[in-house]
Amino acid sequence: MSWVAVGVAGFQLISGAQQAETVRENARLQRDLDNMNAEYAKLDAYNAEQAGYSAEARYDSTINQTISGQKVGLASQGVDVNFGTAAEIQVDTKLVGFLNKLDIRNQAHERALGYENQSSNFRLRGATAEAQGEYNAGAIKNAALMNAAGTALSGYRRGPPSAKTSAPEGSFVGSGKSSGFYGENYLSGGSKQSDGYYGNLTGGKYKF
Repeated sequence: MSWVAVGVAGFQLISGAQQAETVRENARLQRDLDNMNAEYAKLDAYNAEQAGYSAEARYDSTINQTISGQKVGLASQGVDVNFGTAAEIQVDTKLVGFLNKLDIRNQAHERALGYENQSSNFRLRGATAEAQGEYNAGAIKNAALMNAAGTALSGYRRGPPSAKTSAPEGSFVGSGKSSGFYGENYLSGGSKQSDGYYGNLTGGKYKF
C-alpha cells in the first residue's frame, strides 16, 4: 500500500470531520438564536396581554366619568337620574363602554396570539435547522469516509513504485577495463554491431 495514499485518505477523513462539525455548530447556533427570539416573542405576547388589561381598566375610568357627567347634566335639569329616560341613557352608556372594553381585550389578545405564533415558528425553525445540520454533517462525514476509502483502496492496488535495476541501453555492466574510441564496433569475426563509443573490454560486458 502507498503511504502517500494513506496520508491523503487520513487528510480526507480529518477534513470531512472538521467540515461536519462546522455545519453542526452553525446549526446549533441558529437553533439557539431562534430559541432566544422565541423567548422574546413570548415576552411580547405577555406584554400585549398586560397592555390590554391596562387599557381596559383605563377605559373603565372613562366610562365612569362619562356616566357621572351625564348624571350631573340631567340632575341640573331637574331630572331624576334613576328613572325613565335618564336611567336608560346611563344603561346605554354602560353597554357601549362594555362593548368597547371587549374590543380592547380582543385586540390585545390578537396581538398576544400573533407573538405566540411567532414564538412557535421560531422554535420550529430552530429545531428544523438543528435537524438539517445534523443530516448535512452526517452526509459530509459519510462522503469523506467514502472518498478516503476509495483513496486508500486505490493506493493499495497500485502499491509502491518499483525501482529499475537494469542498466540503460549502452551502459557498461560489470567490472573490468576498457580502452576505447569513437567509431564502429566490430565483434570477433568482423561483424559490425553499431556505431558509437567502443573499445577493448577486459572482464566486463557491454550492453547494447
